[in-house]
Amino acid sequence: MKKWMFIFLAVWSLSVLFPVTARALDIVGTYDVKGTNPVDQKEYTGTLTIAQTGQTYKVLWDLSGTKYLGTGILLGDTLSVTYMDEQKSWFGVVIYKITADGKTLEGKWAAFMGDALGSETLTRK
Repeated sequence: MKKWMFIFLAVWSLSVLFPVTARALDIVGTYDVKGTNPVDQKEYTGTLTIAQTGQTYKVLWDLSGTKYLGTGILLGDTLSVTYMDEQKSWFGVVIYKITADGKTLEGKWAAFMGDALGSETLTRK
């Protein structure tokens, strides 16, 4: 329960610190994923799907058969997402900056209680 509270508070605090812009970007769709793990610096690839669910976004990763589920908040050109794996054993947060053309999202992520940042780039299919 403490893990969820920490993750919730991290994303919620971003919503308080950064005001929502009047014009929301259209980020719904499927993306190719390319990332780097901060622990071993190994690269990974996969796909990611974003669907709008009211004021939040449902985010689903498929990274070589390992699936992650997330909930995101879009504030201006920034998408903040908390996520977990299907077994609920891996938790974290990722923050994506959306490029001006809306086709690429550049992100940094951290696992729960991690001390290093991974990177991830999403490219719209």
